[in-house]
Amino acid sequence: IPGASAKRDWITKLVGEVNGTGPVVYIGDSATDLLALLEADIGILIGESCSARRIARRFGVHLESLDSVCGVQWGQVDQFMPKDMLLEVTCWDDIQ
Repeated sequence: IPGASAKRDWITKLVGEVNGTGPVVYIGDSATDLLALLEADIGILIGESCSARRIARRFGVHLESLDSVCGVQWGQVDQFMPKDMLLEVTCWDDIQ
């Protein structure tokens, strides 16, 4: 989906359709994914995008390693995460 606002709108619609029956997870790798990552119940920033991390921090988004929430049951991660927090991983192998 091209464009930051289109990605966010798609996730917003999906969150509404799911309506609490399960968490919506969005995995993105660039600054254009930030709005969708924040809109999802669980946003995971993947890769080494310095610009995405810099922009996120500039707007007060807290980046937390996925490893730091490994003790939390997957079904409870969305309840644990504040809306201004994204999880981060370096590669797909980090998501298991």
